[in-house]
Amino acid sequence: MTARLWTAVSLSALLACGGQAMAETDELVVTAKKRSESVQDVNISVTAISGDDVKAFGFETADDIAQQTANLTTVNLFGNNVPNFAIRGVGLNDIAPNNSSPTAVHVDEVFYPFAVMLNFGLFDIDRVEVLKGPQGTLYGRNTTAGTVSFFSRKPDAEAFSAELTAGYGNYKNFETEGFINIPLSEIAAFRVSGTYRNQSDGPFYNRHLGQNHGEIERYAWRAQLNIQPNDDFEFNLNVHGGKENSDLAQYDMLPSGNSMLSGFCSAFTDGTLQGGESDCFDLSMNQEPDTDPFTSAPGFRPRLDLEGIGGVATIEWDAGAFTVTSVTGLEHFERDVREDADGFPQIIVDDYYVNDIDVFSEELRFTSDTSGPFEWIVGLYYQTDDLDAPISEVKAYTRGVAINTEVFQDTQTFAAFGNFDYALSSMWSVNGGIRYTYEKRDFEGRTFFDVVNPAPTEVSFDPPPAGVAQPFGVPASERVDSREFNNVSGKIGIDFTPNDNTLIYFSASRGFKSGGFNGNLALNDDTITAFDEEKVYAFELGKKLTLADGAVTWNSAAFWYEYQDAQLIGNFLTDVGGGVMGNIFALTNLADAKVVGFESDIRWRPNPEWDIRGGIGVLDTEIKNSIEPANNITIGEELAFAPPVNANGSIRYSKELGNGMMGSVQVDVTHTAKFFTNISNIPVTESGGFTLVNGRASLYSSDTGLQVSFWAKNIFDERYSTWVNNLASTYRVLRATGMPRTFGVEVSYAFN
Repeated sequence: MTARLWTAVSLSALLACGGQAMAETDELVVTAKKRSESVQDVNISVTAISGDDVKAFGFETADDIAQQTANLTTVNLFGNNVPNFAIRGVGLNDIAPNNSSPTAVHVDEVFYPFAVMLNFGLFDIDRVEVLKGPQGTLYGRNTTAGTVSFFSRKPDAEAFSAELTAGYGNYKNFETEGFINIPLSEIAAFRVSGTYRNQSDGPFYNRHLGQNHGEIERYAWRAQLNIQPNDDFEFNLNVHGGKENSDLAQYDMLPSGNSMLSGFCSAFTDGTLQGGESDCFDLSMNQEPDTDPFTSAPGFRPRLDLEGIGGVATIEWDAGAFTVTSVTGLEHFERDVREDADGFPQIIVDDYYVNDIDVFSEELRFTSDTSGPFEWIVGLYYQTDDLDAPISEVKAYTRGVAINTEVFQDTQTFAAFGNFDYALSSMWSVNGGIRYTYEKRDFEGRTFFDVVNPAPTEVSFDPPPAGVAQPFGVPASERVDSREFNNVSGKIGIDFTPNDNTLIYFSASRGFKSGGFNGNLALNDDTITAFDEEKVYAFELGKKLTLADGAVTWNSAAFWYEYQDAQLIGNFLTDVGGGVMGNIFALTNLADAKVVGFESDIRWRPNPEWDIRGGIGVLDTEIKNSIEPANNITIGEELAFAPPVNANGSIRYSKELGNGMMGSVQVDVTHTAKFFTNISNIPVTESGGFTLVNGRASLYSSDTGLQVSFWAKNIFDERYSTWVNNLASTYRVLRATGMPRTFGVEVSYAFN
């Protein structure tokens, strides 16, 4: 444990002694089981974060929630635009846009099927729920790891309210967020909310262009209409959209070949590669001159353009013995990325990507009332998603080639599900569920190669223009295919509640994630791999305690997984023609694995002034076999994105100061042990090993509705990597670095 983590833990222990009186913790109501209930009554390991906490912790994007969630790891696989959610070590390490994570992400109950859609901002949030373990019954699709659900605040017909927040921080960062809630009548209300961020500077420096970069410009909005003509019926229409035009977070490029390029340099082999080593070069004999992770020399300024629009219509009708719920979602998303993935002016690996996505979904479910010992939910689910990736271009002029991969994929999914809870007595109950899923996936993909003969030192000053990134020549690989999947997933469990403050549960569940196709570049037809579904058999024992007259909640769970046919990116040898063997990477059913672990969360409210929280996750993952003849994979190695330990905690002190003034101070900490970002466990692909401490101080006037806050993130300016990718064929390692210290001031004004 680092000295800084000990400092934070010691501070937590000191402040924990500050009060003796008891105060009840705030009860957070969740819908983890598709009905409203206290988080303490849910027989699932779930971390729930309120909207107020989202704001207090300064969470800005979806992947920030991992900072305060045990056994949740979020990694941006592609600069800052492909978030990957891994729960308990189960995650996706694929950068191709056409495949889904085993962690299903829902926004207002609508499933977002592709990782490239998950870079959305957080604003006007009611709560976030992280359900850990396979959720193969009520959520179903692609939930071998779990589910992360975001819920927006809905309109309220009771009273007018509004709030505007504006802030300014280092790197010339301006942010604003706000909402207006307008009652239209006694039965209808309208709410509009939005956020805007403009950061005109950044921590990255480009030696080649002689300029800083890290600019961010994005906005998002949401408009909702809620109608409740009576207590039995509610209709909510949610229309939302957003756009981002920002710099792509630049990689730190670490050359890893020896001076003769006949092998790797010693720093690569022993895992100490940091940049600046005298004997480490890339394929073009470039050498990184320093160890600063924020400096590089790309030939052009990498850019990220995202745009999306969508809508959700939700209907709830209480029919007496049961409630009917309909959730209809429609999403459109566009992505345009131009990236210099080598970090030097030469055109070694320069990329250009275009994606266009359309998603339609409908869920219809029937939920029983809670008046008897038997509670049930049954439902139907349908979704279609269409992804077009007409341009995925890689320019590698130092290798004498330009490569273009195009992928078109259409998917249709249908599911029927049921879930039940039955009380055997006042203390014992059983529960279970089952889901049948049918999925059909139509795929069309091909890769074109063009032999080019520029000088190996050709410098690129501009991103590859769209006109160049078109298919050329005869495809070197092509696959037009369709696959169907039928599967049954589900869960069975038993609960023991000896009193109102204790829940002990045991469950056995089976989750599945459908198969698909490799959407990365392919050397020949055989390397456009088709892979089968993956499955997780999970066993979990958990307890939820409410102690000290409600002042303490303490929840823990231990789990054991059998992870079968895991869909992972791996390098393996294949015949690329003429008896020549090539080393390629592709998503396939790479291995089976075992996952064993534990997690615990505690919250203590000794009195109304103190709020103290802590969490820890422990993981032990192990590759059991290698299904593909993959190189660099050894039985017994760890899964990617599976830190053996991660911990979090926060302390918040609030006090009335008189004259309607309230002051508060908050310190929060997150620690992540080292973990591998590649299944091969090569030492240089270790990431993590960091402790981040953040702080916030606020002063609020209830008379005026004015609040002023000062905040800082990564107070100790920790340098740490969030993702590492080994590009062995170019003798380089790509390393993404977390943000340095940031700080700022924020002013909010509430209108009531």
